[in-house]
Amino acid sequence: MRDALSAAQGSLAARSAARRAAARRLADVAAALWAAGIVVGTLRPAPTQNPATALLLADVGRNLALFAPLGLLLGSRYALGAVLVAGALLAGGVELLQAAIPGRDASAVDFAADAAAVAAGAALARRVSLLDGRRAAWGAAAAGLAAASALLLPALALRPHLPRGVYYVAWNPDHPAYGPFPGEIRAASVAGVPIGASGAAPDSGLLRRALASGAPVVVEAVRRREPDGVAPMVRINDADHEILLVGADGDDLVVGLHSVGGTLGLEEPLLRGRGALAGVALGEPFTVALARRGLAWRARVGAAEVGPFGPTPGSVWRLWIHDERVAKGRRRGYDALSVGALFAAVGLFARGGRVALAGFAAPLAALAAAPVTGMAATPPGEWAAAGAGLVAGALAARAAARWLEPAGRPARPSPAGEAP
Repeated sequence: MRDALSAAQGSLAARSAARRAAARRLADVAAALWAAGIVVGTLRPAPTQNPATALLLADVGRNLALFAPLGLLLGSRYALGAVLVAGALLAGGVELLQAAIPGRDASAVDFAADAAAVAAGAALARRVSLLDGRRAAWGAAAAGLAAASALLLPALALRPHLPRGVYYVAWNPDHPAYGPFPGEIRAASVAGVPIGASGAAPDSGLLRRALASGAPVVVEAVRRREPDGVAPMVRINDADHEILLVGADGDDLVVGLHSVGGTLGLEEPLLRGRGALAGVALGEPFTVALARRGLAWRARVGAAEVGPFGPTPGSVWRLWIHDERVAKGRRRGYDALSVGALFAAVGLFARGGRVALAGFAAPLAALAAAPVTGMAATPPGEWAAAGAGLVAGALAARAAARWLEPAGRPARPSPAGEAP
């Protein structure tokens, strides 16, 4: 019987070792695929960007998001020194090759961000564990606090930041990124003060204070046809920044205001009043009145009112990837997906205890606090994505634990001659 028990234990150990070996191979394959994705994504030609308007912080953030998972995958398998060397070689090779690709350029800042991301991912792989209860609880707390910080970031980054200086106004402007508005602008005003069709604003200080206070912005226009893509109606800018943009995209009303994030080098997504222009007949004059409270806007188009519309916690991804590069119908889905991904990271370390519960509570509180911070209320789709992400992460962690460490002791064999 003792021999049979030893054999069963040996068989269990062999199966466990085989599963761990398979997990290591899977991590290697995942790391290789991720590295290939980095190469393909970063070595494609890109639209040429004016270095004077380069979004440094957004670019660094994208690099961190690309290289940190690679460090996490490699750090679970190899020594820290080897991971750092591999990450530096990949990052250096990518930066050197980008110097010869249209729209790309080699950057020491990008290289440093890439190497730092690999190091952070590798260090994290040694600090957290899906299998060890105590380390998993601290992993849940760290993931929860990081998720809460990310979900609240739009409330900080999209706060208006209107620099002093001379402001310039343009109706139906010749915008470098968008097409012309298919119609005409008849009048525009801020806080009841008319603004001209082009040129420097008569009183830039008054205009800046009115915009900062959330005073109404009114535009009178005629739309000859629906615009195909974003079409600015009124633009206010200074020598270095786009201060305000009011435009249309199909039946949507779009508005953008210069923000803290834009000053720091993040993207500044346009906010949308969906269907605000749906009741406007082509060729008929209409008036848009926009008023801001906090970070959210309300729009009155004729007798119809739309809003409030503004950033939600799920729009955090838009601070790093320009909103208008994504098809209009997919943005809400990506908002929900970003929330789900953040909560899935918390769910991966799902364990009981106060520390883990704090990790779960923090991002949920961030979703609930959205209106208090000035954002629009978290929509149902983002709440549903949060729950789905938690469940998906917890199920994935449970499956990994069962696969890597078969639970239970081997069954005690029956004495000879007895029925099992």
